Amino acid sequence: MPFFFLGAVCNAAVFIGIRTIVQENAPRTMIGRVFSVITVVSSAAIALGASLAGLADWLGVGVMLILWSLLLMLTGLSALTWKTFREGQKG
Repeated sequence: MPFFFLGAVCNAAVFIGIRTIVQENAPRTMIGRVFSVITVVSSAAIALGASLAGLADWLGVGVMLILWSLLLMLTGLSALTWKTFREGQKG
């Protein structure tokens, strides 16, 4: 039970930071749409995670950890590439 509390405290800190960054950087006329997209993607991620639990039983936890690690690395690389691409278009 203490780990759930610790997780909730950490999540609260992260979400406060995310919401602050979104509110400061999103255009005022688009804030509602941006938060709607964040909510939909978060809900879809929860459903996806629950549905992939069966896949973890089938493939094994070790394989799933490797696959998710690769996916996270690809996501990070694509974010860096996207940022570089957008900065190149501005100049």
